[in-house]
Amino acid sequence: MDEYNEEEIKAKIVYSLYRKKYFGERHTPPIFICKRLSNIPCKYINKQLKKLAKEGIIGIYTTGHGKDIYLNPKKIKEIENTISHLIEDLYNF
Repeated sequence: MDEYNEEEIKAKIVYSLYRKKYFGERHTPPIFICKRLSNIPCKYINKQLKKLAKEGIIGIYTTGHGKDIYLNPKKIKEIENTISHLIEDLYNF
């Protein structure tokens, strides 16, 4: 990973899902995260998605078109702590 470390990629993924409000019932295919974060190779994003799923930050939902992902609403405090620096940058613009 040239210009990003794992923690930055995780934070960007979580922040992307958080901004679009993908909690619980609302979910999205992982390919849309790859498209949204187009400057990061998709293989790195998929690797971090697996790690986030193991940590319980995101959940995986099986649909008719494949697997979708969403943020775990039970871990909202941990999610907000993970992306707090990105939220501050947004509001301090």
